[in-house]
Amino acid sequence: MSSKVELAMSKVRPEDLKACQDSMRKGSKSFYLASALLPASVRPAITIYYAWCRSMDDAIDEAKDIETAKNNLKAEEKRLDDIFSKDPETFTDPVDRAFSTLVQTADLPKSYAVHLWEGNLWDCEGRRYETLDDLMQYCERVASSVGWMSSALMGAPKDSFEYAGQLGAAMQLTNIARDVGEDARKGKIYLPLSWLREERITEEELTSNLVFTPQIGRVVSRLLREADRHYEESKKGIWMLPKSCQLAILSASHIYRQIKDSIIQNHYDTITTRAYTSLYYKLYLVLWSSCEVYGPPLSWLTRYLPFSSSPPKRNATICAQSCEEAAEYSNILTDLRVVPGISSGSDLDLNFRRLGAHLINSLALRGWGRWRRPTMSLGILTISYGISWTVHQMPLL
Repeated sequence: MSSKVELAMSKVRPEDLKACQDSMRKGSKSFYLASALLPASVRPAITIYYAWCRSMDDAIDEAKDIETAKNNLKAEEKRLDDIFSKDPETFTDPVDRAFSTLVQTADLPKSYAVHLWEGNLWDCEGRRYETLDDLMQYCERVASSVGWMSSALMGAPKDSFEYAGQLGAAMQLTNIARDVGEDARKGKIYLPLSWLREERITEEELTSNLVFTPQIGRVVSRLLREADRHYEESKKGIWMLPKSCQLAILSASHIYRQIKDSIIQNHYDTITTRAYTSLYYKLYLVLWSSCEVYGPPLSWLTRYLPFSSSPPKRNATICAQSCEEAAEYSNILTDLRVVPGISSGSDLDLNFRRLGAHLINSLALRGWGRWRRPTMSLGILTISYGISWTVHQMPLL
């Protein structure tokens, strides 16, 4: 994190930061989980930025009709201008006051925030996109801009911003592919219209029939291939980030990419089904990411657990009971107060969560029923605590 951002955070009121944290906790459990992996020096600034983004989205999403949404967006434009120009202490809203203090003191680019506002404007206008290039312009505004601002808050080198934008675009393309049916029910189409015509799909057919067809599946598949290309490119930028930030961003990338694999498992049907990544598998991917980032101290795990050059996909033959019980025991990791000697939010705390979740879920994925017994699962947690404590002492970690 840059010295300017550190100075800005020293000026933010504690009660304003708490309001931003509450907004993030309520708004997105996935983002809240991912933010816990960020270093304590960066997490508050990212939290404030997320809370501001969330408040802008809410102003539009909660509108009862398009006209109200447009009026709200005009108010958001003035609000944005005020945040970058007025004295932060003149704001009564804690999120606005915190974000204004952050951007003005740290001298952050207004253009990134304006890009996000423009993307929301395009949504209000109900824009549709003729080509993939047109769609990527939209992704740049609503997603890549978030990557750029986040990179600035992390103190990442300028060379990495391009890749941060690609990761944001990949995630947005994944969202679009996942929400084809949900968007169509609202009369929205984000898939490139030229691709739909190639498959002889009309806009009216997509928004009114809401029936999955192989033609729609091919368009979704094509979009996911494009997202995959951006995921691959963006990984170059992750290694340019400060070491302490790499785990959170790599985990987020793997978790979102897993949504793509879930869509494939559903045969590209995002009209009648919604793809998601379960909590236990998110924890599994977080631990896999930690081994990728902190390879030397954790590489010995690869001899015993199913790691590979890429995160393993879920096995369709795993019995549901194994998955449910693995998730149940993984939830124990979120209440660390039952384990003495661990301070919530510390590095040891995080190592314990990652390693314990991975051990439980890896064994469940292999279908070894005896490891699902409560006494054995709690034993695994205890062992993981001991291993985490040992790993925590290693200078490489």
